[in-house]
Amino acid sequence: MTAEGCAAAILCAQLFPGDRLPLGSRQFSELLAGLKGEGMTLVGLCDGGAPDALPVTPELAERVKALILRRKEAERFISVCSEKGIDILSPADADYPARLKSSDGCPPILFIYGDRSLAGREFVGYVGTRDCDDDDLVFTRNIVAKTVARGYGVVSGGARGIDSAAEFACLECGGKVVKMTAGSLAERIAAPSVRRAAEAGNLAVMSAGSPFFNFTAGRAMERNRYIYMLASAAVVVRAHSGSGGTFSGASLCLKRGWCPVYCRSTQKPCGNGELISGGALPIDESWDGQISRKLSQRVRQIGLFDE
Repeated sequence: MTAEGCAAAILCAQLFPGDRLPLGSRQFSELLAGLKGEGMTLVGLCDGGAPDALPVTPELAERVKALILRRKEAERFISVCSEKGIDILSPADADYPARLKSSDGCPPILFIYGDRSLAGREFVGYVGTRDCDDDDLVFTRNIVAKTVARGYGVVSGGARGIDSAAEFACLECGGKVVKMTAGSLAERIAAPSVRRAAEAGNLAVMSAGSPFFNFTAGRAMERNRYIYMLASAAVVVRAHSGSGGTFSGASLCLKRGWCPVYCRSTQKPCGNGELISGGALPIDESWDGQISRKLSQRVRQIGLFDE
């Protein structure tokens, strides 16, 4: 765990459910910009204690000072993470995913278990509803095999159904997986199969929120966005019509242009047709897994933490 990651955690990590003091992406970005303008560093700020004057708004300055005053509590939190093998990345770390860093709204800290360098690889995001059928699962496994053969890993949310099928198929094919969880990362990594895959260097489990907090709908919606931000492309296997996390996440990606969205063309009553009408690229069983490099070079946004 780097000094930058620890400093970012002091200022941005929620220490308990409902903790509203930590900084979000925009506040953290504003602080970094102010420090840089004064030749100060985040590590120096946290190590030396908050000065009387900070190069930010008075409201943000008071918030930062309050966070530094509870540094000992934050350090105990960081120590527990370290004991469980959970690393903390900030945008200042070299292993913080470049695709995520270049996106507006990227998290100021990431919790990760496993090889931290995995998150910087090329991935296809696989998403779909939990209530899928056997045909959807077979389609998922076949398409994953094709994209892995093209050199892509899988980034997914770890939910039952499409997510889990894509992750398992990728590992079976010798690919790499990043599981972006919306639940308790600490509970996820307690599973022996997860620990084995991580120790073999084939799996990293990540969370933008506290690794000790349980699943919430809000964390799930946030997690869905990060999957698209991390991916070179995404494959939607099955989405509910007009609603649900899969449909809303894919719709937002099409609007924001985080990555190209491929969507299974099917006659089943679902929301796939609506997504295709909205700009998703239709694919079927004959798709060869080729991702257009031109398409995957998304319109670059000005990321909050870009230089």
